[in-house]
Amino acid sequence: MIKIENLTKSFRLRKVLENLSLDLGIGVYGLLGPNGSGKTTLLRCLTGIYPEGAKSITFARAADADGHQQQMSYLPQTFGAIDNLTAFEMLCLICHLKKLPKNVIAEEAMEALQAVNLEDRAHDQVRKLSGGMVRRLGIAQALMGNPLIRLFDEPTAGLDPEERLRFKRLMQSPSNKGLTIISTHIVEDIEATCDHVIVLIEGKIAFQGTQEELSGLASDLVYNIPQHEYVETEDSFIIKEFDVDNIRHVRVLTKEKDSCRKYGVSPNIEDGYISLLKGFTSAG
Repeated sequence: MIKIENLTKSFRLRKVLENLSLDLGIGVYGLLGPNGSGKTTLLRCLTGIYPEGAKSITFARAADADGHQQQMSYLPQTFGAIDNLTAFEMLCLICHLKKLPKNVIAEEAMEALQAVNLEDRAHDQVRKLSGGMVRRLGIAQALMGNPLIRLFDEPTAGLDPEERLRFKRLMQSPSNKGLTIISTHIVEDIEATCDHVIVLIEGKIAFQGTQEELSGLASDLVYNIPQHEYVETEDSFIIKEFDVDNIRHVRVLTKEKDSCRKYGVSPNIEDGYISLLKGFTSAG
C-alpha cells in the first residue's frame, strides 16, 4: 500500500531521515525507536506535512495526487482539539473535513466515541476533559470513515491501563483491514498489537521484520540472574530487576555467556530491541 524509496529529511544541517526505504502492505506495523530517531518525522512525511515525501513515497489505490490523504487518518503526538466544542461537535467537524456524507456524520461520530468509551462525555466541552480523555478523542477521530491507512503517534501516552487495553483491542479488530502504523517507545504496545516491527535508530532502519525475528536478535544473550551473583561488565546491560521467592534477580543482556549459562532464558521483543540499541546481537 505504501512504497518509500530513499527518503531523506533534514533540519538545517542535521539529517533526521537518511535514504530510508520501506515497502508496507496490509497489516499493523509497530514503529520503534528512541527519542530523536525520526519516527514522528516519518509519519509527517507520510501525511504530506513535510513535502520531502512527495517524490519518495508512492501510495497504492490513490486515484489522484490528493487521493491518499482522503484514505488516511493521523493521530499526532498532540491532538489539537478545540476547547469550546463538545467532544461530539469536535468529531462531527472532523467528519466534515474528511468529506463524509452528511447523513452519516452523527452516527459516525457517536460510534467513534463509543469505541473509545467516551459516549457519556459526548456533550462535554473539550476543555472539561482530562488529558487522557482528549487522547482518546484523538484516537476516535482516527477511526472515523474506515480509512485504509491509519497513523498513530504515541497513541497510548497518558492512557490508564484499562484504556491502553481498549486501544489494543481496537487495533486487533477484524474491521481494521488496511495499513496501520503505530509509532511508540512502549514495547508492550507493539507486542500486543503489531504483526510487523520497524526499528529506527538515528534516521535509519536498524530492523524490519516480525516480532519473533526481533526477539531472535537477542537469542543466547538473555539471562535471569540472582542479583548477588551478577558481575557487571562492559558487555552487559540490566534490562530490569524483579523478585523470585523474595530473592532479587536481574534480567541481563550480555555476551559473557560462560559465567551465567545456567540462567539463560528465551528472549522477548524488548530484549531484541535493547540489543539493537546497545549495538550487540546474537548475529554480531
